[in-house]
Amino acid sequence: MPRLPGVDYIEAEEVRRRPFRVAVTPLPSLQGALVEAVGTGRKGTPAAWRRAIGAQLRERDYETLAPFVTGGETLVPDPLLGLAEPPGETLKDGIERMVATPHDELLAETEVCRVATGSTAWSELERDPDRWLRRYVASLLRAWKGFGPIWRQAQTALDREVERIGVATAVDAQLELLDGLLARGSVDDGRWCLSCRFAVGRRELPDTGLVLMPLVAGAGGSIIDVAGSTMRRVGYPVPALRQPMAEPAAALEALVGIPRAQILRALDRATSIGRLAEALRVVPSAATHHVSALEAAGLVTRSRCGRQVLVGRTPRGEALLALYEPASSGAPPNPSSFPSGSW
Repeated sequence: MPRLPGVDYIEAEEVRRRPFRVAVTPLPSLQGALVEAVGTGRKGTPAAWRRAIGAQLRERDYETLAPFVTGGETLVPDPLLGLAEPPGETLKDGIERMVATPHDELLAETEVCRVATGSTAWSELERDPDRWLRRYVASLLRAWKGFGPIWRQAQTALDREVERIGVATAVDAQLELLDGLLARGSVDDGRWCLSCRFAVGRRELPDTGLVLMPLVAGAGGSIIDVAGSTMRRVGYPVPALRQPMAEPAAALEALVGIPRAQILRALDRATSIGRLAEALRVVPSAATHHVSALEAAGLVTRSRCGRQVLVGRTPRGEALLALYEPASSGAPPNPSSFPSGSW
């Protein structure tokens, strides 16, 4: 059952030992944007997107979509979100799969949502699933007339995000990738933590790995798909689309953060913590914190030289820098040549 925006926590080691897989599919983004268009826009969907969708809707669409419009966190039955398996599916395939959902399955999930949230807005679906589902599909198709061009314009950003996920998996940087991925999620004390009133405690990942679903959505958009104690999917807004007027962040910064990217670039030769702190314009303790994170990832190493501790890039750090910035580091390496280790 998808839980928005998250669960309680996943241990870092659980993240490190599982692969990431990607599913790029328009239906979850369309559904989220449509709900924002008929609601308050509290998840940060750009007003222009909401207007483009709203111009296509009819009065009946607002009644059909009432179960999704709430003032807080939302539970939504899986089939209504289009949670595809990797590598994803077309809008047509997603809608056809949704319409083919057995009524007993849809009603069972709807009951869970109703009981958990106390909402009575699902009563129309429960009375006549066929009729409600036809109206829901009609609302989605009308919304696609306004949202389709937005989705197509986002393809370059989506392609870059798929590449970013692939690189993070290749260098065991899954945990760093998850940090800040969702508005209510962060890495804290060796755990990926997310706040949610519907689920608490530790969660695990499937043996096949976590499925990431990049969304064309506002900064607050998210989908967490949990079955029992297992988190199966995470839908999140593509970082490059969160601030469309800003210059996109360089790929290395997007993966490791700005201070750590600056440190990696500065280590053409071994450098002291003090000099790194001066270059970053931070106190030495802050520079030490970033160096420790890079060292734990196997990207830098520290060695004593007299009374100084010098920091230098490891072969793994050189490989990561070359992958992102081949112009300054030579030809990009083959990901299979990266040294083993964990972020």
